[in-house]
Amino acid sequence: YNDTWFHTEMLFNYSVYMDTLGYMLNATRTNWEYPDLPNYVDIFSFNATTYFDIDLLNETVFRGRFQVCQPPVISTTPAMLSGNSDGWSSNTATVAAFSSRQQH
Repeated sequence: YNDTWFHTEMLFNYSVYMDTLGYMLNATRTNWEYPDLPNYVDIFSFNATTYFDIDLLNETVFRGRFQVCQPPVISTTPAMLSGNSDGWSSNTATVAAFSSRQQH
C-alpha cells in the first residue's frame, strides 16, 4: 500500500475500508468486533474525516512495523530533453526513426 491510496481510494469507499482494515485487524488478531472484550479497537478510529490516520494504525495495530511504500519518483526532465543522437524516445521507437520512415 502507499500513503496516497489510503487517503484517496480507501477512506471514501466504505466496502474497501471495511475489507482492508478488517483484514489487517483480523491478521494481527486485533479485537475490532466485540467492544465488551479486552483490547477493543474501533475500526473507524483511523478515519479522521479528511484523511486516514496511518500513524495511529501503525502504532495501535502494528506497533510501528507497518511500512508504507513510497510513491515512484516522477521525472522532471521533459521527453524532448531525454533523447540522444537518434532523437528522443517515444514509447518503443525514436522520433528520428519515425521521421525517417515518413520520408520514404
